[in-house]
Amino acid sequence: MTKYHISVKATFLEFVPLDATSESPLRRCRSCSPHWSPPEIEKGKRGGGASDSTAAETEDVVLNSSEDTEDCKGQPQVLYKKHRSNLYRKINKEISSAYCTQSLLNIIDRSLGDMNAVNLSTSIHRLARAIGSHEWDPEVSRVLDRLLDAIEHQAVSELERGASKFSPRCATIIAWSCATLQVFRLRLFSVLMTISLQSLQSCQAYEVTNLLWAVAQLSKQSPEPVLMREVQELITASTSFFRDCDSLGQVKAQVLVSALVSVADLTVDGPSQAWLFQSLCEMLVPKCPELSFSSKTHIVMAFQAMHGRDSHFVERLIESVSELCPELIGVSPLRTS
Repeated sequence: MTKYHISVKATFLEFVPLDATSESPLRRCRSCSPHWSPPEIEKGKRGGGASDSTAAETEDVVLNSSEDTEDCKGQPQVLYKKHRSNLYRKINKEISSAYCTQSLLNIIDRSLGDMNAVNLSTSIHRLARAIGSHEWDPEVSRVLDRLLDAIEHQAVSELERGASKFSPRCATIIAWSCATLQVFRLRLFSVLMTISLQSLQSCQAYEVTNLLWAVAQLSKQSPEPVLMREVQELITASTSFFRDCDSLGQVKAQVLVSALVSVADLTVDGPSQAWLFQSLCEMLVPKCPELSFSSKTHIVMAFQAMHGRDSHFVERLIESVSELCPELIGVSPLRTS
């Protein structure tokens, strides 16, 4: 029986006889019958093919085929990573372009199993901006619980593996989002702080400030001090960050004010909190002209909070700061004469 190679040419089927020894040039696709097999891949050539008998698209790559991996010199892994990278970008674009809360919830619910750290942080950030800490309906609570479970699982896994796919930036975004939502899981916060502290210097000043604010909100919600070791390490690392910040002149005064207020709200033992508070005050001195009345009011509130912990320290600090910039705390009721 004569075999033919069937192809489409100018919208007509063309039948070309095949030699008995020739191989079919056809690659298997979703419409092919089970008996079709993909062509062999020559040594050193780009590309890959499915090695099983299931229907698969030609661009799919089977990673469990050691023969394909060797023949393609690692190409299947490269193609797989490219496929995943494109998928992550697609998910992030869908999340960012969600037109309403329900649309956002549907995207998160549908794509959660395929998300990486960036997708997870984008999801909870968008959700926090959309719903805040208001009362949620059961659907929001269900999706949020799934999202938090996925974040915690992936963060813990990456931390245990010592991998760097979960960046400090993602961790700070998630911490801020959780605090905005008023959802405080101690294990998750502990992991997020640990990830951030591994490379806090890689963050921007506003990201460090957001993390300080999130931890301060956690402290406010807890009747007893929590995560004392992590909070202490965060304060120490933040002091080094702001003192060594090369772009401090570009940091907005509002960011420093937010950091100052957050530090004052932290519950921690030892002098490190006072050191960071004083450092932030000194950084604010040259930025006095940028301060609004609202910012100065927040500074006064921060001094009042610190005064309750160490009155002698605050009074000395007010005196020294007033000499450099009287208007910084000029309206403070704590100001000494």
